[in-house]
Amino acid sequence: MKKIIYSLLAIILIAGSACKKESVTVPQKAFEDITYQDIKNLESKFSSNTFGVGSSTGKGPQIGAVILYKTKSGVLGKMRISNFTSGVVSDLTFDMVNYKLDGSSELLIKNGVLIKNTWGADLDNGIQASVNPAETDFYWNTVGLLNNEHSFKPQNSAKFYVYSN
Repeated sequence: MKKIIYSLLAIILIAGSACKKESVTVPQKAFEDITYQDIKNLESKFSSNTFGVGSSTGKGPQIGAVILYKTKSGVLGKMRISNFTSGVVSDLTFDMVNYKLDGSSELLIKNGVLIKNTWGADLDNGIQASVNPAETDFYWNTVGLLNNEHSFKPQNSAKFYVYSN
């Protein structure tokens, strides 16, 4: 009887170690295909931490990156970086879409939103704004001239999530 039990345990252990869990990666969607529900599902990953954008080392989001956000007023949206310039004065250009609070439809669509170096962005209105945190969702600034590094600093309780680099 003991022999049978030991044999069964050995078979179970061998079978268990032979079964390897495959990690499943979900392909990321293109900017145009990201929905309100996709953003809502990832909201728990949003952060108000400052992050770098672009550098000669390839760290941080680059041109074409998609960033999801929740604005200071609670609006969910998405942006795609279309350009940022390098040097002492580094401007940021992006396309954006905001969704109605109930997710029923798009609220605001803007292409080519320009945020100049050392300025803030008001994502609720899709415009450049002063650096006053009460008016901005993030502050844009150059931090590393040699490495083409830029600082993306959330403000006024806005939160962000880098969806794709």
